[in-house]
Amino acid sequence: FLLPKFDGSSPINMVQIGVFEGQDLVWSLQNIAKHPQSVVIAIDPWGPTTKIDAAEMERVHQRALHNLSPWNSRVVVHRAMSQDILTRSYLFQGEAGIYDLCIIDGDHNAPAVYEDITNCYRICKAGGWLMLDDVENKIAKQNHVKQGLAQWLADNPGKIKQVWKHRFCECFEKL
Repeated sequence: FLLPKFDGSSPINMVQIGVFEGQDLVWSLQNIAKHPQSVVIAIDPWGPTTKIDAAEMERVHQRALHNLSPWNSRVVVHRAMSQDILTRSYLFQGEAGIYDLCIIDGDHNAPAVYEDITNCYRICKAGGWLMLDDVENKIAKQNHVKQGLAQWLADNPGKIKQVWKHRFCECFEKL
């Protein structure tokens, strides 16, 4: 679904919120952001969760850095919350409308998803894509990605349009 628009033949600016071990980002770097002038911003706090303690998450972080190391010249990794990087970092001051693709797969709580969409909308260029993972789940969840997206769409009618949906992912184009 991404390859028709982002075929790697021209440079793209991309943000990925939620990296974990970096395997999704490796695929992106090999396929859609493979142009040598592409720039990728990777954001993940790599903090402990209810399922993964701090020591194991540190190992996950180290695996991510290792997996992304062949692209160190094009990938900037931030170990932080996306809201902190996208709203407070000097990197994003005045950068409204320069990103071609924003992938949102970080904090899955509805308020955080809402804020990630808001921040990504601001930095995404017109015609750029905002892709959200885990919108749908095998078991419905409360206060999750789907609810955050639904609230954002209700509060911002006509700002984005859905360009594709597949399994758990939904992708929108900024109008």
